[in-house]
Amino acid sequence: MFRRSLPRLLQLNSRTLPPNSPPTRNTLVVLHGLLGSSQNFLSPTKAILKELGPEWSAVLLDIRGHGTSPPGSPCTILDAASDVHSTLTSLSISPTAVIGHSLGGKIALQYLSISPSPPLKTW
Repeated sequence: MFRRSLPRLLQLNSRTLPPNSPPTRNTLVVLHGLLGSSQNFLSPTKAILKELGPEWSAVLLDIRGHGTSPPGSPCTILDAASDVHSTLTSLSISPTAVIGHSLGGKIALQYLSISPSPPLKTW
């Protein structure tokens, strides 16, 4: 019988906006799409934070094998969502909202289903 080994959880590269900011009451997590990186969403995230106000901060993650995050195998949506959960837990972040673009959207929805304290909003 085929047995799937447990995924090796990865610590993902993260960027915080505003840079080096202390934790805020509301945190937005941003996940990019296939072949992208957190760099792709710096400008849009800055614009979103400007609209949301100073009580919000953002964490942009590079999913496994993208940007400056390490590659990992296997690489399923569940593995990627588990990486997101593990990384946010290690950063002591419980997001208020998650935004995912394309593949990042699939990962965001999977994260929503495995998170013990899911975010209030997922886009």
